[in-house]
Amino acid sequence: WPCNYGRLDVLVVIFGLAARHRFHGICVSLAVFSSHITRVGRGCCRQAGGRRHIMTQTDSLFAQALAHHEAGRGNDAEPLYLAVLAESPTHPHALHNLGQLWLGRGEPARALSYLRRALELVPEDGLFWVSCLEALLHDERYPEASELLARGRAQGLAGEVVEQLAQAL
Repeated sequence: WPCNYGRLDVLVVIFGLAARHRFHGICVSLAVFSSHITRVGRGCCRQAGGRRHIMTQTDSLFAQALAHHEAGRGNDAEPLYLAVLAESPTHPHALHNLGQLWLGRGEPARALSYLRRALELVPEDGLFWVSCLEALLHDERYPEASELLARGRAQGLAGEVVEQLAQAL
């Protein structure tokens, strides 16, 4: 499932979501799984490299939100993502996933406020670039999408999905 985005290779690791998003006939497959984090005890996780990480309230809220999101229960996921952001306003995956919820509801302008913040926080994540581009295209903001695509390409954003999005412009 990994997609080649040039130097910005993307294989998203969040906690267990596999999603398919369709836009203008373009299919973006997102593989999200827990290869870097495995449970080793109550409230504690071991990350890649053997480091230990204590599961925080924010981690727990995010995991619950993601489980609802993954099960197609966006209305249940939304308040949990917002709670994550209340505790950690710079949580890029909560921002991105909340943006994806709004995009899925047909509200790309609202989605963009979250998606752009996620991209600003983690500009090396190709998925965040693609999500912002999709939202701009969905909102018919073609000049902004062209500008964002040019910025992304200048930073190494490439691949089949990126080319499909460019053709949609």
